[in-house]
Order: sequence, then structure tokens, then C-alpha cells
Amino acid sequence: MESSLHRLADTLEPFHSEESGLPFSRCHDCGHALADDENGHYIQKVVSGGETIMEMAICGGCHDRLQQSYSKDSRGRIWNFYLDHADLPGRLKRFHALPPVPDLWLNNCLTCKALRGNLREYVIAAHCVGEYLILGEAPMMICSDCMEKIMDEMSAESLDIHDRWMDRVLPPSTALAEGEPRRRVFL
Repeated sequence: MESSLHRLADTLEPFHSEESGLPFSRCHDCGHALADDENGHYIQKVVSGGETIMEMAICGGCHDRLQQSYSKDSRGRIWNFYLDHADLPGRLKRFHALPPVPDLWLNNCLTCKALRGNLREYVIAAHCVGEYLILGEAPMMICSDCMEKIMDEMSAESLDIHDRWMDRVLPPSTALAEGEPRRRVFL
């Protein structure tokens, strides 16, 4: 993939915290300032019925540690899922000629191409550096059906690691404790 196709957008607005209306400032995992991470940070939100029901930002170091905690087989299967279902190089070339507007990158599911406006639940994700959004493999939107398929690629051990990490970083709500199914999002 040609790195020259990656660009920066000077707006993080679709990825601001719903709670504060401002850009995320701290890693949800380690608590460090996101602006201090030269490798950038990652933001993920789950939207259901037009409402953000989960959001988080983690620094590049915490993201990398989480990824490395999954089994090599799980990481390979997830990467192969993206290779089989998402045309990342084609996407970069297609969007490179367009204005750097993040919403353009979020209109269709990365892997099945479903329209965001037709979906009840989906995940949006971004990779940022400081106050800039990197336009590359992300930002992306993945529908809940494809997110389930991605999570199905993970081994039981990797899912357990993921679930324990999520419980620590974003403890389950009381609704989850009362029997709602766990929402799993791959970060």
C-alpha cells in the first residue's frame, strides 16, 4: 500500500466524545495524555438506533499491547478477514481524490458495503495523531453483522482476553449485568 495516499484531516468532530463534545484527551486504558503519543491514538464508537452507546480512545501503545495479547492465529484470521472482504488499497485510491471529509469514509461498511443510513447498529473507528485524523485504512465504519464475523475469527482464549480488557477499561453497564448480551467490538 502506498503511504503517500494517507492524508490528514484537520477535523476530529465525528470522533469527539459524545459526553463532553470535545476531542478525547486521555487513554481509557492507561490514562496518559493522547496528545503525547507520537504513534497516535485510536477512537471507537458503537452507534445503535442513532445514539452512541459506547465510546473509547486508547493510545497507540495500549492498542499495540492489546493486539499482541491476542493469539497469533486470531490476529492472522482477523487480518485475513479484512483482506478477503475489504479493498483497502482501492478505498485509499478512491478517497484520495476527494476532499478530506471524514463522513465520506463512514458512509458504507468497510467489509460488506452496507449503507450506514440503513443500519440499526454499527461501529466507527479512527486513527488520530494529536488533533488530526489520519485518512488511511481508517476512518472506517463496520456494521454490527460484520463486527460479529470479525469477532468470530478470534479464538476462545483471545475473546476471553478481549472481554477481560473491555471489562477493566469500560466496565459493563447495569443493563449488561441484568442479562443484555455483551457488545463486542474489535479494537
